[in-house]
Amino acid sequence: MNLTVNRVYIGSFEVENKVYPTAIYAVKKDLSKLKKIVVSDSEILTDQNKINSVFCDETYIKYLILAFYEENAPSNDPSLIIQIEKFVGDDTKDKWLKYLGILGTKIEKEENISDIVVDAKWIGQFSTEVNGRACHWCSNPGFCCNGGILCSTCPNDPTKKCCKTNCTIEKKTDCDSCKLKTICDTKLCKSNNCCYQATLAMIEKFNITTNRGQAIDIVTLINNSKWRKQSDLQANKERFNEAIIYIDESLKAGKPLVIGVHYVNNNNKTYNNNKATLHFMVIVGKVYKDNKVYYRFYDPGKISESFGKSKSNLLEIDLSRKMIYATYNNKTYTITEIRKNI
Repeated sequence: MNLTVNRVYIGSFEVENKVYPTAIYAVKKDLSKLKKIVVSDSEILTDQNKINSVFCDETYIKYLILAFYEENAPSNDPSLIIQIEKFVGDDTKDKWLKYLGILGTKIEKEENISDIVVDAKWIGQFSTEVNGRACHWCSNPGFCCNGGILCSTCPNDPTKKCCKTNCTIEKKTDCDSCKLKTICDTKLCKSNNCCYQATLAMIEKFNITTNRGQAIDIVTLINNSKWRKQSDLQANKERFNEAIIYIDESLKAGKPLVIGVHYVNNNNKTYNNNKATLHFMVIVGKVYKDNKVYYRFYDPGKISESFGKSKSNLLEIDLSRKMIYATYNNKTYTITEIRKNI
């Protein structure tokens, strides 16, 4: 319908064989900048702090209010408002959100939609481009052997004044200095977080970075003493919807983003802030395949680039469980957190 600015339109719409008296009000003539979003849970639309595109208000006993906002609008006021009269015992909100295509029980491939893939460069955690970052045992010559540079503590040197020749042939691109015994004092050992540093190196090619303060935790541990299986994880459904929207917006803007993941394992617990996060990877695309929707990722933990950036590196979006996961590397990998770009 064609709307005139600042004019209220009174009428009715039939939704699921029920006629709803409706009022529509537009603040602007051009509504092309309104952003269409799809959520799997209508409750997230009741919190205006989390999504600024669509907002639902059911505080009135008789009416449902739907407010639509423009992307990057100069003011916080909605550009379009729809008021729907409610019926006693009727689930008006969910009915209308489904009718408008905002609420969906599953993500389906829209007609003529194409995959979204960001042209990012893969960087592995053993790549030379990660040398010198905080995770490497050779990142601080005052702490460890660094190719013959004088240092106060050196392996295989009783005088601890310099590094001997046999130390220089060690793999300086491996992260876990304690395991390789390439450092004298284990108190100086750095955590093996080169996968995270590699993800930062990848997104920095786009003049962006991130940090823990930007994290959207969508999965956490049920109990901090259990971390080995996916059944030890719990999903945060509200943050899940927020994360989906942010990931999609970032990919459409041509920006990759860092994710934390959990994988089924029998190793020691994580040292990360989100205890469910055991590894970091980079999302570079959204792929529609066999009536399912996936996020494509780059894995910095692979030595080979062909495996690290394989097109088969896909994590499925499971709206029913509010999780994003798949069998990868013969284990179940689940996204635990999304790091917003800054």
